[in-house]
Amino acid sequence: MISLKTDPKTNDLCLTSLGDIRTCSDQEAIAQDVGSALSIWRGEIPFTPLLGIDYGNFFLKNQSQTNDFLQELRKEALKVSGVQSAQITIEPLGSSRQINGTIQIITDTEEVILASF
Repeated sequence: MISLKTDPKTNDLCLTSLGDIRTCSDQEAIAQDVGSALSIWRGEIPFTPLLGIDYGNFFLKNQSQTNDFLQELRKEALKVSGVQSAQITIEPLGSSRQINGTIQIITDTEEVILASF
């Protein structure tokens, strides 16, 4: 699996020193693609409006339904090619209301990828 490499802070495409678009593969590509999948708000992409996470529903209406929210995150992560399973843990929301947590991904080749967000 090969993906276009993006900067983890800005989500901009990364370039080589020659100005070519960088790519990533294997575990790096899977981790990046899962991160991208979990950052899409449902309805954000006009041609696939059901893609993404319903963050608005969780933050504005049902913050007490954390298990449903985690299940939705897991479901989106499993849509990424090469992901066999995903275990997601989120920390309690602080005053910044920024979601932080960890994700453990097991790939189709039984490799384990750990990432924080």
